[in-house]
Amino acid sequence: MKTAHLVALLLCTFFVLVFFSSSDKSGLCDEAGHHIGAGYSYLKTGNFKMNPAQPPLVRMLMASPLLYA
Repeated sequence: MKTAHLVALLLCTFFVLVFFSSSDKSGLCDEAGHHIGAGYSYLKTGNFKMNPAQPPLVRMLMASPLLYA
């Protein structure tokens, strides 16, 4: 019984911490412009020098609608 209360307390604490910290931080807002630009560069020029550290597939998929705009 004591363990169940401790687990419930920890889960509630973790939920509150995640909820309030997620409003300040976003994994997508600071990287999207760079990734789309790199993907567009890959698609238009075939040059992977803009950011060769990561695989280009997802970037090219994100930038593919720009080719038809």
